[in-house]
Amino acid sequence: MEYRKFDGIIIARIDKGEEIISKIMEICEKENVKLANINALGAVGEIEIGLFDTKQKKYHSTKHTGDFEIVSLTGNITTKDGRLYNHLHMSAGDKDNKVWGGHLYDAAAGFL
Repeated sequence: MEYRKFDGIIIARIDKGEEIISKIMEICEKENVKLANINALGAVGEIEIGLFDTKQKKYHSTKHTGDFEIVSLTGNITTKDGRLYNHLHMSAGDKDNKVWGGHLYDAAAGFL
């Protein structure tokens, strides 16, 4: 991972195989970020995304492995109970242009 700051904006490159959420949180901790808007693009090889079931009041997730292009990765960083908290959503498309999306639990950067 590599990142740089420009007038309060942080631009990062997360390397192939690195876990996206943990790297975002690492940057936030190093730079003392308590509130942020996240936007990203690129490629992933593994993703775990989910959906909140409003009737059961819980998340259901699915894992996907392969080559995916990030169509959208958006969300925010805040604090909850005095600790950093992320709320991210991702849409990622496969070679057949089928797109998977939802709440992001886990994603490894780069194609496998």
